[in-house]
Amino acid sequence: MTIPPSTSTTRAQLKTAAIRLLNAVGDRPLGPDTERWLNETFPPGSELYETLATLIRAGEKEGWACNVEITGPEYRRSPIYDASDDTRGFSINSVYMDNLVGQYHAHPNGEINMIVPLTPGAKFCGHLAGWTAPEPGSEHFPEVTDGTAIMLYFLPRGEITYTGK
Repeated sequence: MTIPPSTSTTRAQLKTAAIRLLNAVGDRPLGPDTERWLNETFPPGSELYETLATLIRAGEKEGWACNVEITGPEYRRSPIYDASDDTRGFSINSVYMDNLVGQYHAHPNGEINMIVPLTPGAKFCGHLAGWTAPEPGSEHFPEVTDGTAIMLYFLPRGEITYTGK
């Protein structure tokens, strides 16, 4: 999918901050070790986490993030940037979920998720604010409980497979 260009300075700032994150991740294999590293290196409260969280919340309000309804206003997602050389081959995407189970999907090459609770205590797949990094070949029903959250997620080569399960 090709994403149309945008004149939003907030969206451009998000890309700049995301590139900082992806450059720091480098060639680390996605999975539990990288998830632990992300949560230790860029925990909630850290400059990069808070910058990305502020920008994705602004994007949702401005209408360029989480803007495509999947099952209604409580479940929305959107691509933000296609995978490219400057994003180290990752696409940048967003999803908004309010107390629901989302569409079952697989991560052929893994995934990096940044969890940004909009409701204090909201959890994504049992995780509070922070990061997950499912390994290549992982699959699941995404779920947000105890409130509302936005996830900023990064897909190697932009690949995700909705299996219809």
